Amino acid sequence: MKAGEIYACQPLRCTSQRALWNFVSHKRSQQNWLMRVPSLILLAIFATFCTYSAVAQYASNGFHKKMIEVSISPSSSTLQVGQSLQFTASISGTGNTAVIWLVNGTPGGTSGVGTVTSSGMYKAPVSAPFNPVSVTAQSAARTTASASATVSIVPATISISISPTNASVQTGHSEQFSAAVTGTSNTAIKWLVSGVQGGNPTVGTIAYAGLYTAPATLPSAAVVVTAQSSANPNTSASAGVTITQPVSHDVSLSWKASSLPVAGYKVYRGTQAAGPFTRINSTLETGTVYIDSLVTSGKTYYYATTSVDSSGMESGYSNVAQAAIP
Repeated sequence: MKAGEIYACQPLRCTSQRALWNFVSHKRSQQNWLMRVPSLILLAIFATFCTYSAVAQYASNGFHKKMIEVSISPSSSTLQVGQSLQFTASISGTGNTAVIWLVNGTPGGTSGVGTVTSSGMYKAPVSAPFNPVSVTAQSAARTTASASATVSIVPATISISISPTNASVQTGHSEQFSAAVTGTSNTAIKWLVSGVQGGNPTVGTIAYAGLYTAPATLPSAAVVVTAQSSANPNTSASAGVTITQPVSHDVSLSWKASSLPVAGYKVYRGTQAAGPFTRINSTLETGTVYIDSLVTSGKTYYYATTSVDSSGMESGYSNVAQAAIP
């Protein structure tokens, strides 16, 4: 196409603008002004048509921009607070596949809606926002080309367990409880006894570390020890505690008399079979029986005796006897 000339497109065989103008000028010399109006209109229509045809031809010759398309995966997800999710993006239509990652329109995100790395790793905020957030992959080659994914942030599912789940404790005695919290980095625990944080003298008390001490007298109602999550007070675990009065126990000992003359016998007690042993009778026993009433429920004791002659000489330990206190 030569500069300054416009050609019509097919199927009309177009003459040059100069030839068309000569045609119109010839008509002017032969007709009055009113008769020349249709020729001017024809010229305008003809010129417009030729211009449109030239633009269409320009486009058909492939001089249009390529379309850049962006896709993101996954397109939607639900995360607990603090959790992470890897997003991936695919770009077509350009050799520049670099991606700009945004959260709610902000490159890299913020602490309130979550953050995203340059590789598409999204991390949810520590507190759930009111609305879902949008993670966007934007083409670095053309920022108007992008794709977004919707992420719903929900509070963490916190669970708690307690051990033991049931216990029987005598009045004035103690029981160690433990608890485990999962689903949150905040594993702090509040201990309650029958709904009272830390307990009280009526139902018993519990220390920060979970050591429960029963009251001095039997309570009028059942006792419940509860471990409550500090991160989510609605999450807790409980154990039932039965308070009992101490039962009086004693151990009755008897042994065979020495074959030699003796002044009496000493009685010893220990908590291990191999000792050490501690003497528990303050005076010599002249007989061969002894009752130990200073024992505690749940413990096991080991006993041995020795014989003492009139000169004060003491024999070695007898055989060891075992007594388990219920």
